[in-house]
Amino acid sequence: MALVSSRGIYAIAAMLVLYRHHEGALSIEKIATQANVPKNYLEQILLDLKRRGILKSIRGAKGGYILAKDPKEITLLDIVQSVESECCQDPCRTDNPVLHSLWLEFNEHIKKFLNRPITCFDEYIKRL
Repeated sequence: MALVSSRGIYAIAAMLVLYRHHEGALSIEKIATQANVPKNYLEQILLDLKRRGILKSIRGAKGGYILAKDPKEITLLDIVQSVESECCQDPCRTDNPVLHSLWLEFNEHIKKFLNRPITCFDEYIKRL
């Protein structure tokens, strides 16, 4: 069964930082610090998100990364699937039809939960 790995969690953490500061570009260093993610690991994650059209990069002294789309158009599922090829794929590796059905339903619940726009961060921010 493929759930969200640390790579997916780090991608979501970085996107939370970018979402909260979407008025301007942020450097990798600032994103890494605020998301509490190792910078070297984050660089590859941000490149994957850029390749999928979720982020844009801006060059120069005031450059960095910004959201490439309106936050309402970016889902948690988009983010996770950008960095994890196995997320929300067929989670059952057995021929047992009962287990296959059980894990397929579980996977659909995960997919439904993740298929929310990143504006859902606001709900969790308000709870703090």
